[in-house]
Amino acid sequence: LLRRYSEPSSAKDVTCLRIDGATRTDRIRTLDNLDLLAKLRRLLLPSHSIERMAAISRLSLLQEVDLSHNRIAKVEGAAGLTSLQIMDLTGNSLTAVPRLPRLRVMHTLKLGHNAIEALGEVSNLGVLPALSVATLEGNPVAAQGHVRAYAIYCSPVLDCLDGESVSMAERRDAVERFAREQVSALEAQLAGKDKELAAASKQLDDNEVVIARLRESVVSLEEKVRSQEEELADGRRHADAQRAMLQQQSRESEERGELV
Repeated sequence: LLRRYSEPSSAKDVTCLRIDGATRTDRIRTLDNLDLLAKLRRLLLPSHSIERMAAISRLSLLQEVDLSHNRIAKVEGAAGLTSLQIMDLTGNSLTAVPRLPRLRVMHTLKLGHNAIEALGEVSNLGVLPALSVATLEGNPVAAQGHVRAYAIYCSPVLDCLDGESVSMAERRDAVERFAREQVSALEAQLAGKDKELAAASKQLDDNEVVIARLRESVVSLEEKVRSQEEELADGRRHADAQRAMLQQQSRESEERGELV
């Protein structure tokens, strides 16, 4: 990247690197040697063939990044760029809204014309406390009629969404609508927990019945064992008595024989 478009010897003093791929045939495919741009604050590389952006993690002073109309499928390397204020990823292949809670000064996030489908992804906008401008248009999720209201609800300081200002009435309606839905969802969740608790309680009662029956069975078995032991002891005593009697009879027979 630097060898093609700048002098490596002067790279350490570069604060803005702008190369628009729409006007070039030698488009950039990879971001390399960015660690040489120690003072870079603006990285503007729209309309290239870049697939990964993890290398921007080396640009600790970066305030603006424009990687629109590339081939990026996942936001990488941005989580620790705490000075980042503007990120434009329009026209890529993203399927998720990045969750970047450490970027507390980011005020503009453009994600239009990607492949984001799930409404739940929109809630990730809410982790950016300074976000005032966002775009979602052109994504499959934008076809859902309530996505605008949900984005406004999730991001309380949002002033402009998809190029349209957010009115106070829109914000109020969004809060009322989704706060109410959230309460309903929590109530449904609580009802579900109550059912689970009732089922667990019934299972516990059933288990206690089973345990009681098992205890009765154990007691019955113990009684049978004791009875069998007593019968065995009686049998042994009877056998001993029979043996003693036979021995006595044998001695008496021997004595009679001697007398004769």
